[in-house]
Amino acid sequence: MQMRFQRYECGSIEEATPILNREWSPHRVEAVAGTRHRVQFSIRSLTPSSTLSRLSYGTTACVRPVQRAGVLLLQVPLAGQGRVYYDWGSLPLDPEHICLVDAQEVNAMHCDSALDMLVVRMDKARVATRLGQLSGRADPNLTQLSQALRDASANWQALQPSIAAIKALDASAEGNYSPALLAALEEMVLEGLVHALPHQRLPQGRHDATVLPRHVVRAQAVMRERLGEPLNTPEIARLAGVSVRSLFDSFRHFVGESPSDYLKRLRLDTARDELCKGDGNVVEISRRCGFRHGGHFAAAYRACYGESPLQTRRKAD
Repeated sequence: MQMRFQRYECGSIEEATPILNREWSPHRVEAVAGTRHRVQFSIRSLTPSSTLSRLSYGTTACVRPVQRAGVLLLQVPLAGQGRVYYDWGSLPLDPEHICLVDAQEVNAMHCDSALDMLVVRMDKARVATRLGQLSGRADPNLTQLSQALRDASANWQALQPSIAAIKALDASAEGNYSPALLAALEEMVLEGLVHALPHQRLPQGRHDATVLPRHVVRAQAVMRERLGEPLNTPEIARLAGVSVRSLFDSFRHFVGESPSDYLKRLRLDTARDELCKGDGNVVEISRRCGFRHGGHFAAAYRACYGESPLQTRRKAD
C-alpha cells in the first residue's frame, strides 16, 4: 500500500484554513488585512502516525490552536522567521534553529511573510513508545519537550542526518515511495531525537535540560513583576542571584533567546494583550509595559505583529 501525498496552493487564508484544519488539527489563522496571500502546503504520510509537510503562509500571520492535538512537531525553517509562544516563554523560528514543539503546550505562533518550513508531525504516544525502546527507559520523560536547537550545537548536529533526508524527500517530485522507506525515515527522526533531547539520554538524577533552572524562573518572574521599570540584564541577574554570564548562557540554552530579547517579547506580548482588551490608550499601555519612546514601541510592534498598535487598539472598540 502506497502512502498518501498531496500538494495544495491557495490564494487566501480563508481558502487554506479548512484544508489545514482537515489535514492537521483545528486552528485559527489571523493574517494582516489587505495583504496578498499565497498559501503553499504539502503533506506526505510517512507512517500511519507521522507526516511530513511543507508550509508557507505567504503573509504575516498569527496561528492559534482551537484544539490541542497530542502531537510533537519537528519544525525546520528554510527561510523567514517567526516565534512560537507558550505560557512559560517563546522559541524562535528561523533557519538557525530546529524547533521542537509540543502542540499540547502552544498558545500561538507568529510568522512573517517569508517563513517557509518543513514540519514532521508525529503522534506523541508513538514518540513515547519508540523513545522508550531506543533509550532503554520504560517511561521516557515527555514533559516540556518544546525547545529550539541552535545551529551547530551538539543537539542540532544529532538531527542533521534525518533533516538532510527530510529535505531530500521534500525536494523530490516522486509521490510513490514505498511504506518501508518512509517508515525508515521516521525511525531516523526518532533515533535523532534520542540524541538531541538531553532528558532522553541522561541517567535519572542528573540535570534535565528541558526543566528551567530556578534562577531562570526567578529572572522571568522579576521581568513580569517589574515590566514597566527600566530593567537591564545586570539588574535582572542581580535580582535572580546569578552572574550576568550565567543568566545569559542559561537563557540562550533553555529559552532560546537572550534575557533582553525575552524581556522585549514579554513587553510586546503584554502590550498586545492589553491593546486587544482595550485597557487604555496606546501611550498608556506602552508606558505600563516599559516602553519609554513611542516611536520605538510602534516600530517594534509592527515588526512583530504586522500592524500598528493603534490598529490593534481600534479593533477592541
